[in-house]
Amino acid sequence: MRAKTRNVKIQFRITEDEYELLQKAASARGRSEGQTARYILLDGLAGIDEKQATLLYKLDNLFERMELLTDISSLGLAAGALPFPAKEEELGIEANRDALKKHLAASRKLGNSLVESIKKGKL
Repeated sequence: MRAKTRNVKIQFRITEDEYELLQKAASARGRSEGQTARYILLDGLAGIDEKQATLLYKLDNLFERMELLTDISSLGLAAGALPFPAKEEELGIEANRDALKKHLAASRKLGNSLVESIKKGKL
């Protein structure tokens, strides 16, 4: 298969600051300013490549984990803020288990309320 010939010429102006950036990019790549400008243009026209898509996927994953940590932290904060109804010696095992379930349900409700407030920007 024969390579396509580049026969269309494009000219455009850039600022001196942009030209300095182009020179630095060209120097870092070991190419001329023209070659570097061409590669930058073609990369931009090509859209997101596999490396960029992988990075975006990792960022999305990181944001999801941060939201989960916010939820867990809010639940922990809520659980710590609620007083536990009784000491183990004061209740039997079944009553203590029921009290703990109620405590966890209340802390989950309070934690979810905290999460919603954070999401709405109220905290």
